[in-house]
Amino acid sequence: MIEKKNINTVTSQVRSIYQKGIEAAHKNNFEYAIDLLKTAVTLEPGFIDARQELRNLEKKLSGKMNKSFIKTLKIKKLVKLGQIDIVRKKYFDAYSYAEDALALDVKNILALYLMADVANYLEAPFIAIDTLELAREFYPENSDVLKKLANAYKDNKMSSKELDIRKKLSKIFPNDIQIQADLRSASAAAVLEKHDMENKEKTFLDMLKDSNEAKALEQKERVIHDIDDATDLIKKYESDLINNPDSIETLRKLGEIYQKSGIHEKALEYFRMLEEKNKVFDISVDRSLEKSELALVENKIKILSQHIKENTNNSDIEKALNSLRNKFKNIKEKYALKRVKRYPNNLLLRFSLAVTYWEKKQYDLAIEQFQLSQQNPKYHTLSMIFLGRCFLNKKQYDIAIQELTKVVEELSIMNDQKIEGLYYLGIAYEKNNNIDQAISCFKQIYSVRANFKDISKRVNEYYQQ
Repeated sequence: MIEKKNINTVTSQVRSIYQKGIEAAHKNNFEYAIDLLKTAVTLEPGFIDARQELRNLEKKLSGKMNKSFIKTLKIKKLVKLGQIDIVRKKYFDAYSYAEDALALDVKNILALYLMADVANYLEAPFIAIDTLELAREFYPENSDVLKKLANAYKDNKMSSKELDIRKKLSKIFPNDIQIQADLRSASAAAVLEKHDMENKEKTFLDMLKDSNEAKALEQKERVIHDIDDATDLIKKYESDLINNPDSIETLRKLGEIYQKSGIHEKALEYFRMLEEKNKVFDISVDRSLEKSELALVENKIKILSQHIKENTNNSDIEKALNSLRNKFKNIKEKYALKRVKRYPNNLLLRFSLAVTYWEKKQYDLAIEQFQLSQQNPKYHTLSMIFLGRCFLNKKQYDIAIQELTKVVEELSIMNDQKIEGLYYLGIAYEKNNNIDQAISCFKQIYSVRANFKDISKRVNEYYQQ
């Protein structure tokens, strides 16, 4: 799933590329600006600011560009490659092809369709909708564009917008039975949407009028530190639950309050009830269940760790402690695996599962997941570093060197990830008895960050030999 991001939530590298793109645009160097902004949205597909600027520049440039047969062929080839990658489930590669095609001609309908399709596979509906709205801007009477956009609005419960499109389609195809049925469905959904909004507003106003409800609302906004802070609020919601035992919202609130209060047994109780009543998988509930399960084990680990400090005969306690640590890792694996099974194409969840396997020293399983998660631009480099470390721990030093060399060569600036890649590359060389290459890696780090891990010690020992 790709989340929306702004300039404050992207990495410093992407922010720098974006700013250079804006500067280039201000200097009317549009082609260079497009290239930079395209790089930014390839690294961070959810970067809304960059995406809007990129599309605006592409539209501006499209009016000045001459359409040629060769360019059309290039776009068709890129679209075809993107479609093949979708079939192969290489969605980020397909996404890159879509951006390349749009950079050549933002008005190309095949390129726009490819981008919308890829966005859906990447679980980024906001990109799909933006793209189809752009297609509608260029082709306002194209019935295929209108149908795709209406369906996108429907899938994302944007009933009012869907209704507007369905009305237009109904005028174009007054005798089409399916289109008329879709119009009636959209009309009903729009009425319900309006009704829900009015009810929400009315409920909120009623709450403000009622002093007890207002007090509960005020408490809800407070930061809950312990159970004393939450007692009144819990009473209110548990009373609400008696009146409406199937209320998903009340169950969620009770789970969240108990979790914030540190009462994880009760939090688990309500989140499990919520999970049971929910008809669809809710990843936020799943994460809450995991959080409380882990917290209960973590509390036991803290208690036993304190006992070890206070007792001299620690063998039994140490066994129990190791058992709890393994249980902690197993819980993380259980939830990570569950999510990947639900969303097998979500590479962020693949990365989380890979790290869980890494922590359990199940390197073969970790390698399989890191090889998939490296297709995600956000976790590409980190996945490659972990891959190298997996092979390093498996004593497959030649493969570790191969993977970590890719990391070092891909990164042009000496950032944290390049330093980390160099460090483990140096260790891999060292383990493979390539001492000169190892010390070369260590010296590169030493020259920019002498306090990184044990770099100073390693370099000094080399010079003392």
